[in-house]
Amino acid sequence: MISISTLSHLTPEQLIPAFNQAFDDYIVPVNLTPLFFRQKVIQENLRLEFSTGTFDNGRLVGLMLHGIGEMNGEPVAYNGGTGVIPEYRGRHLVGNMYSFLKPRLETAGIRRLLLEVIDTNERAIRAYRRVGFRELRALDCFKGEIRGPALKPGPDYNVTVRPGLPWEELPSFWNYRPTWQHSLDAARRGQGFMQYVAVEEKGQLRAYGIMIPGSGRIVQYGVHPGYRGMGLGRLVFHHFAQLGNPRLTVLNVSREEEQSQRFLRRIGFERYLGQYEMEWRT
Repeated sequence: MISISTLSHLTPEQLIPAFNQAFDDYIVPVNLTPLFFRQKVIQENLRLEFSTGTFDNGRLVGLMLHGIGEMNGEPVAYNGGTGVIPEYRGRHLVGNMYSFLKPRLETAGIRRLLLEVIDTNERAIRAYRRVGFRELRALDCFKGEIRGPALKPGPDYNVTVRPGLPWEELPSFWNYRPTWQHSLDAARRGQGFMQYVAVEEKGQLRAYGIMIPGSGRIVQYGVHPGYRGMGLGRLVFHHFAQLGNPRLTVLNVSREEEQSQRFLRRIGFERYLGQYEMEWRT
């Protein structure tokens, strides 16, 4: 018997194996460990009462994880992962789970949903379009090891690892809007497991970066517009490599943002994946 409910009654020990099984043949290898799951819950603000599962006689065969928060002052739900185990695909479970979830979101005042999907995953894109999602922008993902020397621009510059950053200043350093799991709120929530790198000149922030050391995943980086072309971005990435995994990844760079794409390629990164950011307003 097929049923749908929230995931609020399940433990991580029950969710993680089902998640990994659903993503076993995914385009990008996925192996969610208990540590990465805990970090994901915090970073994306996942809420199991707004996450849904499809069960066959009590067995979890499909699931959707959702984070809840705000973007530009508007309540938003973020799809942090949708998976269906192979033998249950083709049964429109994604649409059924969203039909179950939609009234619960609306009762909570949430009428906007966001997600990212790999741009070659036509089956998933069709499923999301069927329930009302549309593409907002194209994104590119990069990986690599930093190439070339780190050149410190002068004696007045200091590079430090800090417990936090001046959050209100950071948007002025951006070339594009970060996606949900790389937002300011996500960066703040990760203070227990993220590393914050600051490049300062006489106490003023000139560049910064945020990284999850174990995975080498860069959450954010930026250089003050008036201090670009001086090697500060490269300096931040060198410190990333020294803090943990030297093989670094930068996810969800706007495809239209040519300056950031050129910078990443110049320091040794290559594009390995494309995604779409999609939105559904209920």
